[in-house]
Amino acid sequence: MINGKGLMTDRLQSLKAQATDITGLSDFGSPWFEAPLSAWIADLGGPLQTEAAARLFERLAVTNLCRRLEVMDWLARHPEIDDVEIPPILFIPGMERSGTTCWPCIHPPEPCCDGN
Repeated sequence: MINGKGLMTDRLQSLKAQATDITGLSDFGSPWFEAPLSAWIADLGGPLQTEAAARLFERLAVTNLCRRLEVMDWLARHPEIDDVEIPPILFIPGMERSGTTCWPCIHPPEPCCDGN
């Protein structure tokens, strides 16, 4: 491809092909992840990336694509997983010693949250 978008698409397809070759699987599920991955791929070719860093991030992308293929395969083989109700989760991030551990002591849980 001549334009940057075509090169990015070729690189995305190359990464997906590598993951398919490694796992022997080909169902990536919904393609929603391709747009953020394409943006990430565009950054790999930026002037601030060294060749070593680009290779490292490319390996990480292939690893994560392999994981996606394996998860999609697992879900296809175990459709009962879709029947499991997952309650809303409250995740409180924070730096060390910032008080996140004490949050439940200071702010009692809402009635919808039982702390389990």
